[in-house]
Amino acid sequence: MKLTLDWLKEKSACIDGVVWFKAQKETDSIKVLNALIKEDKLDWASWLIVRLMTYKQQIQYAAPAAEQVIGLFEELYPDSNKENRAVAYATANTVMRKKMLNYGIELLSE
Repeated sequence: MKLTLDWLKEKSACIDGVVWFKAQKETDSIKVLNALIKEDKLDWASWLIVRLMTYKQQIQYAAPAAEQVIGLFEELYPDSNKENRAVAYATANTVMRKKMLNYGIELLSE
């Protein structure tokens, strides 16, 4: 999909994200996602990827993410309350977020 300023504004993209988009030349959504990941703008990449996905792709994306987060969390914190801390850990874990974003890109590319 080709991204445009109008599309970003329609989706209520943040001002900083719009400024970043205008400063670079790419409009292909997959290439923009890869650029965001490369620049460690993972929040923006996460915001963008779910807005590009169909509902079915969102479900396919969410299920493995939850499974991976819970499994990783259980390994690191076997005695902790999983439900309360798994989300906080996943948010802080850059490696896991990049892995899931790359998986999302694969879904979009199918």
